[in-house]
Amino acid sequence: MESICLNALGKRSGEVAVLDVKSGRLSAHIRQGLSRPTYLPGSTAKLVTAYAGLSSGAINIRTSFGCRNVFKINGCSYTCTKPGGHGRLDISHAISSSCNIWFYQAARKIGQKQIKRAWASFGIHLDPGTYPVERLAIGEAGIQITPVQMAKIARQIAINKHRQGTAYPILCEAMRMAVTHGTAVPLSNAPVAIAGKTGSSSHYRDANLRHGWFIGFAPYDKPQIAIAVLCLEGNSYRSAVPVTRKILEGLYADR
Repeated sequence: MESICLNALGKRSGEVAVLDVKSGRLSAHIRQGLSRPTYLPGSTAKLVTAYAGLSSGAINIRTSFGCRNVFKINGCSYTCTKPGGHGRLDISHAISSSCNIWFYQAARKIGQKQIKRAWASFGIHLDPGTYPVERLAIGEAGIQITPVQMAKIARQIAINKHRQGTAYPILCEAMRMAVTHGTAVPLSNAPVAIAGKTGSSSHYRDANLRHGWFIGFAPYDKPQIAIAVLCLEGNSYRSAVPVTRKILEGLYADR
């Protein structure tokens, strides 16, 4: 499996972690050309923020917010990924389309305490610090993380996929939507059904550049693997998503 992951990564600087969903053991872990152990998670953090809101009751599956593309935080204007905005969205569509503006508004209802508690429930303890809760909610402040840790988050979601009455089934459905008609749509015709979340976090050296993330699990109906892909340069659509596709093609070529 490591040779498949290495071939998929190619000449990119990055890291791939694949976990066996059932046992939690690392099935593959490759790392090349990275100068740091941890990176901002970017929009993959929205899964944890959503979990925080749903678990605390601050938001629910019907909660909706509007996105007009621009949102002000402490006097600074931030834009979303879609020119003109996404319009009004519920949580599933906010995750699948990765709407920053939706999550900025949700973060103000959820609060930093609940978001930190959610990260802790996934085994990640955030350092105390002062940063806008809105930026924490979309993984652009307050946390640095490794691909192995992100793969563990994907696995935790996968193994709780059928726990009705919890946030997990909602997250799983939204992650599948991200693949079928959201930010990870190039994976929609992969050889196996996968659910996941993209992220394009700020580059640690240059705020105008991006790191690409994809985390998820497959097959969707009966998860076997949980995966996290980080590519040092290039947003998720140009880097982590195509790498993930190559890995799936290598692992499930006979399907």
